[in-house]
Amino acid sequence: MLCKYCNKNVKEDFKKIGLGCVHNECFDDYIKSIYAKVKIRRKPKRKILTPQQEKEKLRKKCVFLAKAIAKERDGAKCRYCGVGEPQRRMNLHHIIHEGLSKEMSADIDNLITLCVAHHQGGAFMKSNDKFNFHNSPVESTEWLKANLPNYDDLIKRSKKTKVIDMEFWKEKLNDLNIKRNI
Repeated sequence: MLCKYCNKNVKEDFKKIGLGCVHNECFDDYIKSIYAKVKIRRKPKRKILTPQQEKEKLRKKCVFLAKAIAKERDGAKCRYCGVGEPQRRMNLHHIIHEGLSKEMSADIDNLITLCVAHHQGGAFMKSNDKFNFHNSPVESTEWLKANLPNYDDLIKRSKKTKVIDMEFWKEKLNDLNIKRNI
């Protein structure tokens, strides 16, 4: 077989992989021809977010920060059983569900720290008493009423309607940053 660049005989090893001959200039020409065929990929342009997406992104930042503050407040221990990290992984549970009240999703008072066994349970994480907040809503509500002094206040606050816009979430983020630094 002849090299298509210099018309010299190509060694058997190079025939198998189709590189051409062993001359550096021929190899360089071969590589250049491959790059000429391949389109240069550019970085994708940054996606422009809609106002609703921007608002949701800011809300998620607030929720993340509120969860960190609530976990620190509870000492990274389950409020139900008292077991903490590193024995069990901790989750933060919204007392008033985020879907029911968006403005309460980043409220520190609306969050309690629970171990995974008492938060969601599951086949591999069952607690000794087989109770968890997601599968036992009646029992969990009774426990919350008995053990959280501000439970009734949370219910009242969740029923108040507020305008939830970018300004609301910016103020919430500022408040949370102030609480985090205290």
